[in-house]
Amino acid sequence: MIWRPRKLRLRKFPVVPSAIPLIMLSSIIPLRIAIALHQAPQPQAILVLGGGIDRMRHAASFSRSHPNLEM
Repeated sequence: MIWRPRKLRLRKFPVVPSAIPLIMLSSIIPLRIAIALHQAPQPQAILVLGGGIDRMRHAASFSRSHPNLEM
């Protein structure tokens, strides 16, 4: 009987390299959101640079709901 090396099962190995970027991406997004919330936890001012009547209406309703902000 001739000795032959066993064949490796390579079916499971491609899953690991494709899972690593997904794990990294899923951990980076919450980290960036946490950093953004720490840097500016709430709006500091309201600024509208024209554009349309809908923008002005939204800014007006937003300023009514946040009276402590500068406009």
